Amino acid sequence: PATPGGMGMGSLFGSPAAQSFDPARRQQLVQAIQNYLGLLSVLEGKCPGAKEFLSPFPKGYLLSRVIALSRGGCVSAFKWNSGKSHIPSKKWNRNEFATDSALLCYLFCAYLRHPGWNFEGSVHKSTPRTSLFIGQLPHLPGDHFRAILPQMPAPKSTGAITLLQSRFGNPVYTLCLDAEEELRMTGHSGLFRGLALFLMLLQVTDHGWIGHHRFHNLGLAKVVHTHNMGMMDMMFPTRKGIY
Repeated sequence: PATPGGMGMGSLFGSPAAQSFDPARRQQLVQAIQNYLGLLSVLEGKCPGAKEFLSPFPKGYLLSRVIALSRGGCVSAFKWNSGKSHIPSKKWNRNEFATDSALLCYLFCAYLRHPGWNFEGSVHKSTPRTSLFIGQLPHLPGDHFRAILPQMPAPKSTGAITLLQSRFGNPVYTLCLDAEEELRMTGHSGLFRGLALFLMLLQVTDHGWIGHHRFHNLGLAKVVHTHNMGMMDMMFPTRKGIY
């Protein structure tokens, strides 16, 4: 049928015969929708690791803090042992809101699972079979695994490298090698130092691999420097040669 002005629907959208099916574009659309739904799950605290790293929080809190922390440079709005309520009638408190340290730790772990925020498969799926565990350990994790976990006794596994986040009080990050606690970090830079040292150890022990991904593909290669191995020996004097 013709529209006013003489333009037919066929000329506007093309005839059915002219509209060829493009599997590649269809797949791109499906992936875009999946990425959107995946990001919603991340911001709603529904990804694996959320319940282990984050205290319960009101709807919209995670999104409000991500927006605030993304403004400016170097997460200038970062509050290591608190945050900021997005609800005018409610002040931030530790029982109802997550700290910014815990929030960024959760987001970093989510990014490790979904590099580039590309979500393939189910976002709610538990940690796949890999040497990297997020949030919790399987019943028999084996040896030589790497993990970012909530605070617990250091796993008794040979060759394991683990970063633990405290469950209560101010955020504290504990780096464990094998079954021993080596370093504890807290304060404004505690999370960043903990993650940096965890990644530095993986750079030298695992040759720049974390789980199924290389540091280079995650954009981490340029921010993790391990040229000064003497510094590593000074930090871990009883662990010389583990690299």
